[in-house]
Amino acid sequence: MDEATSSRQNLFAVLREIYEKEKFFGLFKGISAKMTSTVLISALLFAFYEAILKRVAFFNNNFGGRRQVLGIESDQNLHTKEL
Repeated sequence: MDEATSSRQNLFAVLREIYEKEKFFGLFKGISAKMTSTVLISALLFAFYEAILKRVAFFNNNFGGRRQVLGIESDQNLHTKEL
């Protein structure tokens, strides 16, 4: 047998063994830890995203954004002015 066939049989053997010992819900043992991790990471990313948006809005409102800092008056000059 080649390695792919052997690993496929091993996978099914392990799944069968888990099912025989712990039934259907044994296949999902440990998923709560992964779900908790995913929720926490998503919450942190959302919080950082919101903080960055607030800082960008602050920069745009208080300093006129990129156009004023670069001395650009219109969108036409935005593409021609060297940064």
